[in-house]
Amino acid sequence: MKLYESGKMQAFVVNALLALLIFGTFMIREKGLFSLSYDFNSQLVPFTKVCLDSLHGEGGLWNWNIDLGTNLVSAMSYYRLGSPFFWLFSWCNGKNVLYIMGWEYVVKYAVTGLISYCYLRRHTKSHKSALAGSILYSFSGFQTINLLFGIFHDAVAFFPLLLMTLDDLVEKDKKGFFALAVFLNAVVNYYCFIGEVVFLAIYFIMKYVADDPRRSMKKIGICFLEGILGVLMASVLFVPSILATLKNARVSDSVSLKSYLELSRRDLLSIISAFLLPAEMMMKRSYAYAEEWTSRSAYLPLTGIVLEGAYLLKRNRKDWLKRLLLLLTILMIIPIGNGMFSLFTTDYCRWYYMPVLFMALASAKVLDEMDHYQVGSVSLLVLLFLLVWTAMSFWWHKTKFELILNQNRFLLLLIIALSGILILLAVRIMPCCIAVKQNILLGAIFVFALMTTAFTCGLYQKFDGEDSAVYQQKIDAIEMLQPQEECRYVSYEDNLGMLGGFHGINSFISTINGSIPEFWDSLGLEKIIFSPVGPDGTEELLSVKYVISDGSEEVSNVKLLESFEQGNAVYHLYEKSCYLNIGFTYDQYMLKSDFLKLDQDIRAIAMLSALVINDEDAGEVQDVLAQADLAAIKNLSADDIEQLVTQHKDENAEKFDIERDFFECEINSSTMKFAFFSVPYDEGWSADVNGKQVQILNVNGMMAIPIEKGMNAVRFRYLDKNFVYSVTLSIVSFLIWIGYYVKYRSKTKRYEK
Repeated sequence: MKLYESGKMQAFVVNALLALLIFGTFMIREKGLFSLSYDFNSQLVPFTKVCLDSLHGEGGLWNWNIDLGTNLVSAMSYYRLGSPFFWLFSWCNGKNVLYIMGWEYVVKYAVTGLISYCYLRRHTKSHKSALAGSILYSFSGFQTINLLFGIFHDAVAFFPLLLMTLDDLVEKDKKGFFALAVFLNAVVNYYCFIGEVVFLAIYFIMKYVADDPRRSMKKIGICFLEGILGVLMASVLFVPSILATLKNARVSDSVSLKSYLELSRRDLLSIISAFLLPAEMMMKRSYAYAEEWTSRSAYLPLTGIVLEGAYLLKRNRKDWLKRLLLLLTILMIIPIGNGMFSLFTTDYCRWYYMPVLFMALASAKVLDEMDHYQVGSVSLLVLLFLLVWTAMSFWWHKTKFELILNQNRFLLLLIIALSGILILLAVRIMPCCIAVKQNILLGAIFVFALMTTAFTCGLYQKFDGEDSAVYQQKIDAIEMLQPQEECRYVSYEDNLGMLGGFHGINSFISTINGSIPEFWDSLGLEKIIFSPVGPDGTEELLSVKYVISDGSEEVSNVKLLESFEQGNAVYHLYEKSCYLNIGFTYDQYMLKSDFLKLDQDIRAIAMLSALVINDEDAGEVQDVLAQADLAAIKNLSADDIEQLVTQHKDENAEKFDIERDFFECEINSSTMKFAFFSVPYDEGWSADVNGKQVQILNVNGMMAIPIEKGMNAVRFRYLDKNFVYSVTLSIVSFLIWIGYYVKYRSKTKRYEK
């Protein structure tokens, strides 16, 4: 792919310019900063900052600031580490994260436009049509509605590479490049990649098997082998991510069969709107549902479904694109069709960018020969349907179902959609050549892409009333904190620990170490995305010493130490009087089977009183610890917490020090005991006491080790063997690919001679 070719360069520049006009406007207004609201502010920004801080600091594979502590690779490969766009800006300091977020979007849209143009140009007669198609794809409703998430834009950018290299492999026997495309897409976003594999199977069947079954079946083997090789090359991130995901509670969730077979009136309104109306934000919506997190939108700027509809009306039984579009439209409408692309774990529509590319292709092909398609008839038909459907929606809203939640915004979306159809209709009947019509529509598509994306971006940015300057002030204020390593902090703001670089106990993230949900589950609580608030004794058990508050919540039984203020942002640091450092001893234990019979309200207190041992590990501790009196445990209450903490204070860890992938401390014990560390259990951890390696026990998702009488020098090391194996597998796979490609090139050169 030669970038200097005029059409490709033009596609890159035009899409970059369009993105720059949109995001640049917001950045200029915010003096270089860019933020939105909700998940963008509370997830994407903190995740980006924690990765940047880890790269520029002394962070290793284990990151203490993600929830209770977790593996950085498995936690962040889905969100950040697999994104080439993140690495492009990885030179930036984490404190300045808001200065790169807008620019990252600009680059994403530019690359998306370039790569999609390269695919579309293969199927169009005019480079202008392909350019228009690239804008339709890059600035589609799917892209717009997912501005809040950002991570899906990476998959959208590189998805066309899969199709181009697959076509080259099947049609031209061009080997090696499909494996590279698979590698890139698998690394960029493993969740989207799973859906892309399903889509590639459909694409192969609709385009090749349906036309020439015998010839295409001969190509399945090589396509499969290159696909497997590409996945193996991506092992460095793909394998740790999948292993971590399998331990996540959300994997066991599934959508009921009934929900896949039902469509309510609100669902129908939402589906129809996804094709006909520009995207709006996912929360506080104007129609159907007040909140809808499915990413359902397939609107193409200005054209909507008109040009696609005109393409489908043209008779051509052997047209693979027509076959594919008809099937994809059905799958987009029926809930079970959406489930296919997430292995039936959700009914989200986060695969819509795949059919959107072919909707853009059909539209581009119509723009090539607009006078040969029934654009006028389809425009009138869609125009009429849109008006009748809108009238019916308002009637339903007023008489029965209350479907329109924000009438003014709904009407604005309707006006934008109708304007696009009227422009198409006007251009179609204009008495001028096709080149002039293409230029007019290209300019109009540019304007509509600018308008619809900026509109939704503005909605997202205004939703929570917090502008980027205030967010930067929050970052600057919390950066003033000098974190202590031997203890943890609790805040009332999720993911603040990632912004401030301190060890917290609450987070808004699902891709965490599997032992963390195990810990909360042992207390009778559920940690899927948001951290729960534990019962009495939880903070003491997790070694919470400090409380951070912005003043919006009432804080009791604590002492104010200092306040951090930057502009309008203020954080107050409080110290608790009843706390423990990470690492303290026990002289009694109880079996987990007995622990789970306790009332949930006293389980955290019980864990302060006795070391909870898996039944199969009882033999490891019974010669060292006494078995706890269950009757006494059952009588524990919140009134006993301070006394239990005081008892542990005598043998609490000191000289706690954290370095890259290890931590060490000293514990003075009166006898042989077991020490508990509220650090998530992971097979990568190893421990030694006074230079001798000891076994680590899994204690409700946390760690415990035996210690000796007297002073104990404790050292934990972290080495993720799965990650090491994954890196090795990627290197070996790349070497295989090199040999495979060299062999292919040598055969090609001999053939050419």
